[in-house]
Amino acid sequence: MTRGELPIAMRPCTMSLFLCVTTSSATPLMILGACVGPPDDVFFTCNPDATVVDPDCLPDAGPDGSADGPGVGPQACSARCVPFPDDIAAGFWSQDPLLVWTGPPDEFPKDGCPADTALQFSRYAELVAPPLVCPICGCEKSVGECSGVPEQIRIRAGMCDDPAASSLPFDGPPLWDGSCTDMGALSQGAKCPVGSSTFCAQCIEASPLPPPTDEKCKVKIEPVPTFGGSVSWAKRVLACRGPVLEGACGDANKEQKELCVKDLPLPWQQCIWRAGVHEECPAPYTAAQYFTYTETGYTDARQCSECECGPPEGGACIGTLRLYDDGVCGSQFNEVSLYSLKEQYTNIFPPGRAIGGKAVTDHQYIPGTCVPSGGEATGEALPKVDDAVTFCCLHAFE
Repeated sequence: MTRGELPIAMRPCTMSLFLCVTTSSATPLMILGACVGPPDDVFFTCNPDATVVDPDCLPDAGPDGSADGPGVGPQACSARCVPFPDDIAAGFWSQDPLLVWTGPPDEFPKDGCPADTALQFSRYAELVAPPLVCPICGCEKSVGECSGVPEQIRIRAGMCDDPAASSLPFDGPPLWDGSCTDMGALSQGAKCPVGSSTFCAQCIEASPLPPPTDEKCKVKIEPVPTFGGSVSWAKRVLACRGPVLEGACGDANKEQKELCVKDLPLPWQQCIWRAGVHEECPAPYTAAQYFTYTETGYTDARQCSECECGPPEGGACIGTLRLYDDGVCGSQFNEVSLYSLKEQYTNIFPPGRAIGGKAVTDHQYIPGTCVPSGGEATGEALPKVDDAVTFCCLHAFE
């Protein structure tokens, strides 16, 4: 089995030396033990993601040191001569190029690296992470609580359209909760002022009801089709280390600035590499550049902002002012609708009739609306810089 084949057979066993003392002698004896090694079914496995490849993982260049095996002289290259990159010492780029395949994931080579090469990297490039499609935020109609009585109720000695008419207070007792009361009752035919011919009971006027309390809107979310939203990679990258032959390119009497390496047509390329993200490639490896990552080499910070509802607007309270002939609210003769948005006026017929009692009942909340917010896509998915390996490549067959 050659070095280019995986898995590589187990390494040679070792001989063991022992110092032993016999029962017949106190002098220790040195004994050469048997060959010790791992079991026959244990194999040495190459690490495809290792930054530095174990020498045993590299393919054999052939018995004569050439890239193509027997028959090629030490100064001949039947494969491809590629140059050393500039600024190797300053840039810390790999000196020996890798044979790199790039393409769509569904076209990834089924057999992996070509014959006579060993896997160096299997990575991904060009992260595809579109913004999230967020649900539509909405708000249900508001809810709230209504209670209380008008701040002021008055009986006017004139029709409701007469702003000059005098009036009498017709409020309830302190801390009135709206239940039946005869406070401010008027007998039939009462005159205002006393001794005049003007009836007191001609119009009821009431200030607005208290506004709603504890108003709020419940969030309503409308899901929308997302059509994916997952993270993927547009390209797969397969980097294979092939046999490298030095001194087989150019004039043997001049400094050798090229290496003889195995080459294949596009989409295979000769590329040097360096850990991290590096925007500039050393010449002449400037034909293509790939920033590559492991399959999970990204962070996904995409999210949708939380749906919320603003304060309710347009909500109101309504109620009913009930008027009775008697002081125990047993005989109702009229009722007036009350609102929290405006004051209310109602004429009394016949004018001057008796008003014995009153009550405020039937509070109801009129829903308003809330303005929704949220449901906006924020954040993005980005590759991890500390997971990156940059490839810089030559033009094909340059």
